[in-house]
Amino acid sequence: MKPFWQHVRLPHGGFHPFFDRVSEILSDNRFDVFVEGLFCTFYADRVGRPSLAPAICFRLNTIGYFKGIDSESR
Repeated sequence: MKPFWQHVRLPHGGFHPFFDRVSEILSDNRFDVFVEGLFCTFYADRVGRPSLAPAICFRLNTIGYFKGIDSESR
């Protein structure tokens, strides 16, 4: 029996082919490195907890746009 604090592997759902392809194109063109280089001056070194990576934020906003999610609060 596993201790209660160990996580259980959840089933992995399928992704939409469009978003898979967009992610592949962004990865092939080193988009994450490019965007982090652009925004590195806007992040503090020692204040607060680390922020969401700019490339992840871009991907989340893109998915929200295509899925019609216009707000974080509902």
